[in-house]
Amino acid sequence: MNKSILGDNILYLREWMRLNPALQNGLSIEGNLLIYDDNQIKDQVDISNFYIPEMLYNEPFRDELLTTLSAYDLFLIIKVYCQTKEVKNSLIINENTISNLKILKDNNNKEFLLFETYGGKKYRFDTTEPEKIINIYNDAIKNNKNITINEFGRLIKND
Repeated sequence: MNKSILGDNILYLREWMRLNPALQNGLSIEGNLLIYDDNQIKDQVDISNFYIPEMLYNEPFRDELLTTLSAYDLFLIIKVYCQTKEVKNSLIINENTISNLKILKDNNNKEFLLFETYGGKKYRFDTTEPEKIINIYNDAIKNNKNITINEFGRLIKND
């Protein structure tokens, strides 16, 4: 959970509720959850990983936020934004996550590493120390089963 994101989200939501009293009917914040409860419908969404102020880039949303949106409308919009971001992030991670790493030799009998991703991309990495790179990779996947090409590149640079 990103406490900075959550803190900003809470500030914005409270200000929106202050400016549009209709948003107070059924909405509450508990921890990292935005909760909607009007005695007929009860639902919740984790808002700690989505930066709610980004929604203000959407002009129709911005125009209706303080005038015509109900608390339930706002809750549903935020829930869809959060779910969309989760799906998008999972697709990006899967496409760029390393699925296979192996040492190969080229036509000149020079060793190199071949990285393959779940998205089907292949990357050649030339190094004089392939075993060291494989050890870095093995250490990294012990802590985090999914590691992207970019994350792994940073680990190699920092070693």
